[in-house]
Amino acid sequence: MSFWSNALPLMHKKGIRQADLVRLTGKAKGTVWNWVERKTIPQADDAVKIADYLGVSVRYLVTGEEDGMLSERERELLDVCRLLPDRKFSIVLQNARAVKADMEAESGNGLSSQDSREISGK
Repeated sequence: MSFWSNALPLMHKKGIRQADLVRLTGKAKGTVWNWVERKTIPQADDAVKIADYLGVSVRYLVTGEEDGMLSERERELLDVCRLLPDRKFSIVLQNARAVKADMEAESGNGLSSQDSREISGK
């Protein structure tokens, strides 16, 4: 698999267009077109920007291996957190820590296997 064999389906799923990559990377339309048409490949710094924008690792885009990837739930939460101003992020983080503490207390100093499954979505 190639970088774009992995990136294009994600772009399609998220409604990301080549024009979005032009804005993200600051590269010319022709450069991005050449990337997508597999005539050239992005340099490392651009690959990192693209991977971050798509919510995956560069390793995933290059190899297709999902090792270490975030789940859809984790990506969704991360996307929301990235949009929050510091004050609101602090509130969300404080609430998440409180929920975690409650769960740990309920299970006796650790998350139960059921809680762990609920948290990870598995």
